[in-house]
Amino acid sequence: MNQNKFNLMESWLREVREKILAWLDEDFTIEEKTGRSDLVTAVDKAVQDFLVAKINTHFPEDAILAEENGMDKTSIVSGAVWVIDPIDGTLNFAVQHDNFAILVAYYLDGTGQFGFVYDVMKNKLFSGGKAFGAKLNGKLIEPVKKRTFSEGLIGINAGMYRRNSHQVADLADQTLGVRVNGSAGLEFCALFEGKLLGYVSRLCPWDYAAGTIIAEQLGFSYSDLDGQPLDYQSWQPFIIFQSSLYPEAITILNSN
Repeated sequence: MNQNKFNLMESWLREVREKILAWLDEDFTIEEKTGRSDLVTAVDKAVQDFLVAKINTHFPEDAILAEENGMDKTSIVSGAVWVIDPIDGTLNFAVQHDNFAILVAYYLDGTGQFGFVYDVMKNKLFSGGKAFGAKLNGKLIEPVKKRTFSEGLIGINAGMYRRNSHQVADLADQTLGVRVNGSAGLEFCALFEGKLLGYVSRLCPWDYAAGTIIAEQLGFSYSDLDGQPLDYQSWQPFIIFQSSLYPEAITILNSN
C-alpha cells in the first residue's frame, strides 16, 4: 500500500508542477494572513485543493494535516495522515516567482513512512523513507559526507540570527558562515545535497514533516532546540544537523 501511495503522490506532484508553471503566467490573488510578510496566494490554495482532492478520491479514509483552508489542526498520532505544505516559501513565490517548494509527507500511527520535497522551479524532486531510501528524481542518493563545523555552512532563520536567539549566532560562529533561503523546503534540499551542515529555525509541522523523513536516511538528527522530540502540533524552534555534529550543536544552543 505504501508503495502505491508513494507512486501516486509522485505523479500528482509532477502534474501539479505543470499547473504552477502555467499559473505563474497569470495574475493571481495575494492575501495577508498575519502581516505583510505572511502571505497566502490563490496558488497555495489551488495546489492544496488539488492534492487534497486526489487523496480524498483515492484514499478517502486517510486524514490530512495541511497549512491552508482550516486543515491545520489534524493530529498525526493515529491512523494514516498526509501532511501538506502546498507552497513553502510563499513570500518568495509571490515576489520572485522562484525559490519555493511543495512539501508532502505520509505518516502512519505517528511514524513517517515517506516524504517529498519538491524544488519546483529547478524540477528537483527529493523523496524518501525507511523503505525507500533517499532519492533525487528517482535516483538513489548517498548519505552526506561528514564534515566538521569549520568545513561547512549553516542555514538559520534570519530573525533568530539577528537576535542571536538560543545562541544561534554563537553556533554560526563555529562554521564558515550562514545562508538564508526563505523556504524550509529549500533548506532541506541544501542539506540533502551536502551544501549545508545544518539548519535552525522556527517551523510548523508541515514545514518539517516531509524533510525530516528524508533526512533520516541521509545521516541527520533533528529535534527542538532543547534536544526534545518535535510535537507535530505547533510552531516551535527546530534544529537539524549532521548526526556527528548534532550533539555539539545542541550543547552550544543551550550554553547560557
